[in-house]
Amino acid sequence: MSVEWFQVSQWVYLTLTADTTLQELLAGDGRVPGHQQGIYMEMAPQVDPVSQRAPVVPLVVVSLVSSGVDERALCGNRIMTYPVMTITGYHRQDGAIALSKLQAIMNRIDVLLDNQTDTNPNRVWFFRDGAEVVVTNTADARVEYGVASTYRCYISVDV
Repeated sequence: MSVEWFQVSQWVYLTLTADTTLQELLAGDGRVPGHQQGIYMEMAPQVDPVSQRAPVVPLVVVSLVSSGVDERALCGNRIMTYPVMTITGYHRQDGAIALSKLQAIMNRIDVLLDNQTDTNPNRVWFFRDGAEVVVTNTADARVEYGVASTYRCYISVDV
């Protein structure tokens, strides 16, 4: 496979969307789990494909991070790639922020991905490298915030 990121992103997406615990956490207060897609690749769309409305928080975005050289070769054959991804949970609220809702979401994602493996079609290992909190104040006095976890994927390429 020439771009293993597609394999990785598909596995991550399927793993996160199939988990009922994560879907319940993403439902938020008073919503039914699965009311929206809730997990998006690269960016949240203007219109959610499930609800046909603008996405609401909490939600999760999975994106590829450009990390420069992401492969190793031996005797002219690529033997390993190691793409980096960031998985960010977003939320918003008025007044002081409390990270407890996002903490539960990001903890669940960590259980699902950190130190996990996949073997279809290549052997893949996932490891969380770190995390950071991003906080933005908006003009309408709301606080938008996110927790971003960075994962490194090691992929053994069949040569």
